[in-house]
Amino acid sequence: MKIHGITLLLTLYDPKGKNGHQGGQVAGPVVSQMLSEILPYLGVPSDENASSNKNPSNAIVVPDLKNKTVAEAEKILKNSGFNTKVYVNGDANSILVTDQTPKPGNSLLKGSTIVLYGQGSSLSTSVSVPDLKGMNASEAISALKSKNLNINIEGSGIVTSQDYTTGEQVPEGTIIKATLKQTLTQVH
Repeated sequence: MKIHGITLLLTLYDPKGKNGHQGGQVAGPVVSQMLSEILPYLGVPSDENASSNKNPSNAIVVPDLKNKTVAEAEKILKNSGFNTKVYVNGDANSILVTDQTPKPGNSLLKGSTIVLYGQGSSLSTSVSVPDLKGMNASEAISALKSKNLNINIEGSGIVTSQDYTTGEQVPEGTIIKATLKQTLTQVH
């Protein structure tokens, strides 16, 4: 079944509030919330899906860097648009990468951090997961980036849940999945 159009009628009787009686200010947020739930059910793609980390158009797949020199791996990552954090004991030009976080094959946004571990370096410096609830996407990205953590965003609006609990210790470079939802503004 191909959908050619959708009609949505919202009638508000005796609207009140600071926003007056302008349709875009009073009914707009309600219609937006309704469509954000109706369109995915009907299989209609939305802009918010493009910002998701599942297959965003600006996502970069993390390459497998094991058995490359640390210096070579850093160059590959920087040329791909990633930031790097490296743990290596010795010369980065001769020591090979033994592990990385996140693992190869994950899709991340440009500017995400990949942590590389060279031979002989201790694995996994742990950081505490911040509380993202109530943040918008850019606030959540900033909060995680400051701890060398990455994000996978699902939805739009504000963060309502995250897959790691606040305060949980995880290796730097870990991908934290944040689920965002639109919230309806109350009209009085």
